[in-house]
Amino acid sequence: MFMKDQRLSGLRWLSLFLGAICLGFSQPFVHETFGEKPIDSSGLTGLFALVGWLPLLLTFKQSTSLKQIFWRSVFVITIQRSIVMYWLLVAMSVFGGIPLPIAIFFLLLLTGFLACFTAGGFVVGKIIADRFNWPLWLCLPTGFACMEFLLNFAPAGGYPWGNVGMSFVTIPILLQGAAVVGVYGLAWLGMMCNGFIASWFEEDAFERSGHRSFQIIIAVGLVTWLAYGLTQTYSPRKTHVDAAAQSETLSNQEQGNRVVRIGLLQGNIDQGIKNKVALYGSEIRDRFHALQNQAIDDGAELIVWPEASLPYRFSSEAKQLPAKKVNGWDESSTRVMPPALIGGLAKQTPAEARERNPHQKPSKYNTIFVTDSNLNILKRFDKSHLVPFGEFTPWPASWIAGKLVPGMLASGMLEDPINLTIGDDEVRVAGTVCYEGIFPEITRHYTKRGAELFVNVTNDGWYGVSSAATQHLYMYAMRAVESGRPVVRVANTGISGWVDIYGELHDLTPMYETLAHIVDVPIITRDTMYTTLGDVIPLTLLLLYWILWTWALLTKNGRWLRATHRQRKVSLLLVLLVALIFASHFIVQWSDPATAKRQMGAIALWWLAIANLEPTRRKRLAFLFSTLLVLGLTLASGTSNIVSSFTQGAPINMSAAWLLALLISSAILVGIVSKVIVPARS
Repeated sequence: MFMKDQRLSGLRWLSLFLGAICLGFSQPFVHETFGEKPIDSSGLTGLFALVGWLPLLLTFKQSTSLKQIFWRSVFVITIQRSIVMYWLLVAMSVFGGIPLPIAIFFLLLLTGFLACFTAGGFVVGKIIADRFNWPLWLCLPTGFACMEFLLNFAPAGGYPWGNVGMSFVTIPILLQGAAVVGVYGLAWLGMMCNGFIASWFEEDAFERSGHRSFQIIIAVGLVTWLAYGLTQTYSPRKTHVDAAAQSETLSNQEQGNRVVRIGLLQGNIDQGIKNKVALYGSEIRDRFHALQNQAIDDGAELIVWPEASLPYRFSSEAKQLPAKKVNGWDESSTRVMPPALIGGLAKQTPAEARERNPHQKPSKYNTIFVTDSNLNILKRFDKSHLVPFGEFTPWPASWIAGKLVPGMLASGMLEDPINLTIGDDEVRVAGTVCYEGIFPEITRHYTKRGAELFVNVTNDGWYGVSSAATQHLYMYAMRAVESGRPVVRVANTGISGWVDIYGELHDLTPMYETLAHIVDVPIITRDTMYTTLGDVIPLTLLLLYWILWTWALLTKNGRWLRATHRQRKVSLLLVLLVALIFASHFIVQWSDPATAKRQMGAIALWWLAIANLEPTRRKRLAFLFSTLLVLGLTLASGTSNIVSSFTQGAPINMSAAWLLALLISSAILVGIVSKVIVPARS
């Protein structure tokens, strides 16, 4: 049985701290003191994620208090994410000019906020475990994995950097499971491994037949995960891919493999220069011209420029890029320009801005121009998922920051891949810009539409020699395994290279070197279960937890709880307000996804207000009424969109998908506030 609630000893706090340190180092860690390679070249520190949560789970045996569970979780998660994302200090202190102590404060503020969000999963797991008499070691890790999945969408449009599933990207055997369940499925499996080990410390675990059944099921799942990884890692197809990656182009063609020779232009433009295009634009242009000429002379059949590397802005209605600015050739040049993917900026026209949002001024797209040999623009891949506070400011701070921080970007829409003739082959190519690499639904969207090759352009120069570039690169290893498609990546300051369909990295460049990097990429693909089913496992777990958690809040000893007179009045007011906010979205029909996020943010704020108005043990029926109303309207209005998201890989910025994800996350946040932060009155 679980012991009575008591304070932790110093030794227990030390174990929590050490566990958090291990979790932080379970993902690639790079510091310039030790060079530009990860301090663990073997990648085996990823195994820490299988046991690093154990000290935290074991302390829950000594706690019946939701508040203690919440704050202990926040302590561990804050340390873990601060280690993973320490590179933000470089961006803030070196390039932002923020004093280091203040930068550390902002880092802890960010990671602490994310920790409060995900720690709610442990709280929800505790409520469900108590209500249904299920084992804590099963419910708490599953609840946390659900919140990790929600971080993909909210808050601030999603910031899932550092999620548990990414810890396994450096372990090939465990990484292969992403082809079936995706990164969030791996996060759940990793958490369940911690929970399974914790179950052996529960004294009566083997005295309850139900608990034994749970243990057997989880054990079978973990063994299956390992067995699948082994079969994929040592399969004949993996051997074929390895041989193709190491073979010369001619040898690959003799074996029937399509191979494309790609020139990656790693310009190594210093961030201080890059930010002053007006002064250094010609210098930037000339450097890329020289690299491009070198790549063409070396036989490149496709040229790829890094993110926003073309130091000019073009209209979003432009049909062709000017040759003088892209290649600088005169009439005597005998070179032939191959197809190219060029990172640049496209300016919205006033009409386009008004069409997307009547209240929005013309902005810019962070984009990839796809051009043919005559520099005709065949297609653009506009960045659809922007970096919070870097490229856009989440509501409600946007109206203030928009006046203080100029140059915020507009989010684009996900398009279809393009059939591109590269050499003698036609390849269906899709482009992603920088931050989009952490969102698996984006690459899934392109894969469902026939993409055979992903090209990612990025600029990690903001973060110096730190973990950022390596972690970012490995995220595309995860995307390659999930989608079963090779990924080519070029970064302004490195690391550039490509990734095969089993997540193995090839032809990587050193950081902060200027070079035209030529890679021969075999176009070998495979169909994956994740492409077909998407995040069905985390979504199913999330919906199950939503139902169980709501049931646990509304019933006691098998009976429905009654609402007080005050709750009825407040719930009626809330229903009217939520209905008004929600109706405005579907009446106005703005295509900008930020609109949906703003409206759901307003709903979340109202929920928080209600949670603080009536902190009684009688669960808030006002919360139930508003929740059911918004959930019903969301499902009724967006069922087709949600279904298409999972059957056809629909864009992530479809209103219904955003609304549903933010609805659930904000509702869970309210439950945390009402159960943890606001103490219940007798």
